[in-house]
Amino acid sequence: MAASTMLKRLLNRGKSSQEVAEAPAEVDALASDDAVVTRTATPTTVIKPKRGAKSMRDSDIKDEMGRSAEQIAAEAAQEFDIDAVVRKAAAMPDAVVEKHIVKSPSVDAPKPTRLAQQQHSQTPASPAPASAPAPVATPSKPRISIAAGHIQLPSPSVEAIAQTRKARAAYWDAIGTSDIDFLGYPVSPQVLGMPAWPTQTQRFRVVRTENSLIIASEGLSDPFGAFDARAQAHGHGNGFGVEVFLEICGAQEMSADDIRKTWAFKAVEHVARIFAFGEDLSALVQNNDVLSVDLPSNCVPAGWIVPGVAEPAGALLNIGLPNGRSTFDGMPLGTVRAVPLTPIYPEELESCLIEGASERRALANDLLTTGIGHRMRTSRTSLR
Repeated sequence: MAASTMLKRLLNRGKSSQEVAEAPAEVDALASDDAVVTRTATPTTVIKPKRGAKSMRDSDIKDEMGRSAEQIAAEAAQEFDIDAVVRKAAAMPDAVVEKHIVKSPSVDAPKPTRLAQQQHSQTPASPAPASAPAPVATPSKPRISIAAGHIQLPSPSVEAIAQTRKARAAYWDAIGTSDIDFLGYPVSPQVLGMPAWPTQTQRFRVVRTENSLIIASEGLSDPFGAFDARAQAHGHGNGFGVEVFLEICGAQEMSADDIRKTWAFKAVEHVARIFAFGEDLSALVQNNDVLSVDLPSNCVPAGWIVPGVAEPAGALLNIGLPNGRSTFDGMPLGTVRAVPLTPIYPEELESCLIEGASERRALANDLLTTGIGHRMRTSRTSLR
């Protein structure tokens, strides 16, 4: 094909289909070096596009966002341009994750007015969603500290132990004069299988008044150690929350060596071990309940038990004390009750076992009204 013919076709390609439809015939004069050829185009049926329709060029193709193909290609090229991405990221502000970060108020933030504070205080707080569980306070666990390679186990604070012992001393000093030395053991009884006290310190205090001798436990109310499982049951407070004592009329001149050999010391020792063994007893005496307990024959005065006839003897616990003497003041970790131990005859114990709580309270009231009260008088007769 001659070059002139190809040039002609390229010039005519830009014509619209509408112009081609309106021309009934087209005469092309094609000049050549040899001849002139005249050609008449045969009319053809052309379908005219509907009004408003546009030709499908690249610039006319749109996506759902209204972007043309050329724009899509340009944006794709820009996204793959690393330099452009870096420049765009550098221009953006730092993101703040508010889901897990609680912003503290700015120093320059304006303070709320008094009216705004009143409105805030009067506006009831919106209730939490029913599906949201209430937060549970997790108790803090004691930690083991290591200093210079030495492992230090957690223990009650020195201040709590010191304040506890100071409160006990102040209580007894208001009643009488305490001996300097305590009645203790060469080896802690719990090592030998006896019930454990809150600490390994198990000892007894001797208090002398004008008319009586008092033997009292010294240590049932010490704070529990950090690893003691019983601390959870007693609220991590002052041990078992009790101290047991027995007051004997007319024995205030007895020496410490003689006291260790008496039935009275053995009775206090026996009942103290019961409180250390039975963890629910402290809760009962805190409610002012009067309890009864059996006592072995070596824990009551001679002649109180007649083998085969009247046995065993026992004791009432927690007979009412004068005002101001039922609890120890100044305890740092909880209430500690002073629990008196009052021996009773076998027939008195039997009536308590038969009648129950009402008889225990009645017997305690009879001891109080007769003037004996919680004190032990070896010369008294049975009230039942």
